[in-house]
Amino acid sequence: MNTRCLSFFLALAILIILGGCSSQQTFDPSTAPPPPSASDLIARHNARVAPLDRLWARVSVRAEGKDPRGDKFREQGEGHLQIIRPDRFSLSIGKFDKTYFALGANAEQYWTMDLSQSEHKLAMVGLQSKATPEKLNALGIPIHPHEMITLLGIVPIDPAIETTSHWSPDGKAYGIEIPAQWGSVALWFDAKTLEVARTQAFNENGELIAAAKLWRYKPVSGLDQDEHAFAPGVIEVRAVGFDGFVRIEVSDPRSKAIRSVVFKPANLAKIYRVHETINLDETFAPE
Repeated sequence: MNTRCLSFFLALAILIILGGCSSQQTFDPSTAPPPPSASDLIARHNARVAPLDRLWARVSVRAEGKDPRGDKFREQGEGHLQIIRPDRFSLSIGKFDKTYFALGANAEQYWTMDLSQSEHKLAMVGLQSKATPEKLNALGIPIHPHEMITLLGIVPIDPAIETTSHWSPDGKAYGIEIPAQWGSVALWFDAKTLEVARTQAFNENGELIAAAKLWRYKPVSGLDQDEHAFAPGVIEVRAVGFDGFVRIEVSDPRSKAIRSVVFKPANLAKIYRVHETINLDETFAPE
């Protein structure tokens, strides 16, 4: 996998799975019936995602766009997406059974690993408690690590959050906005299915920084007999300032036991034989 798109994978695997609203104003919210209340949307969402406390899936990842030099690229790889709520996240990407890139987070840390150069494999690790936009931007990630799972639309929402619901400009979705570490996250529920169709991340100034579109939901296997849940089959992620997208196609989503090692960066560094580990909190420490 070409190294010039690795930072884009890093930035966009989190997180982030969102799409903007249609600019065609063929729908007039003022003449439409009121949308479901925010409390109703949250209750239905929480009931849908309740069984998804852990998720394992195979993924195919395609990135298209322009690199910082303005050159077009198109890259593709395969790997695994592994999640244990509320804060353990892992995305690995490679080719021919070799891992070239890994992005992850747990309750205390977040990390990326560039394994594409066999002679110099590089890991960058930071503490969640000391995460800053500057440090995440160094990894090409526009959002706080805790928002990686939130943007996938599978995290329960605190029913005590004060928010309101509203129509999307195209009349195809209901939206709510919830607080996030560095701003807020908007979730858009399909008006027909009430599945999360889009998510958007905003910074503390209310500026859009990343978005994801989710569709083609698939049933999740491995649940108890009386449980049913669905995970997005396609996740398309875009980030503000990047002329392109990352599309993650999910196959065989399951609820299954996940090895704890995939959420331990020190162990992963040994397994992948990383040559250099950069401590982001030391690199960006105030002078």
